[in-house]
Amino acid sequence: MHVSFTHKKESESIHPPCMYSPASSPHPSVEVIKEDTTNLCLKLQRLEILYSEISGRPAQMPMEKELILQESWQRIKLIEHELEKTKKVLHATIAKQMQIAELLEALQNKQWLKVSRKFL
Repeated sequence: MHVSFTHKKESESIHPPCMYSPASSPHPSVEVIKEDTTNLCLKLQRLEILYSEISGRPAQMPMEKELILQESWQRIKLIEHELEKTKKVLHATIAKQMQIAELLEALQNKQWLKVSRKFL
């Protein structure tokens, strides 16, 4: 994208290309610049319209949406709390399973020693 400003004689001022329209195009690149600037001007115009629409909207959320948002937030907090409780129970269960596994291993080792002593 190329934007240029054209300087005319002293009696005229400097204009951005989207406001300046030469009667004849002395060079083919002038047409490309005109297309680019036209596109830029159209984009700018769309942005200005969009800004006007958005700035006209109320700054606060409607009460109905606010209530829905608050209810959703409460459900999320409740689920987080339940997940924390579940996590604690799972950790306790894993710890108990590890203790049971250690006890079983100790019993198996004890029984293996008894069996091996009988054969010696």
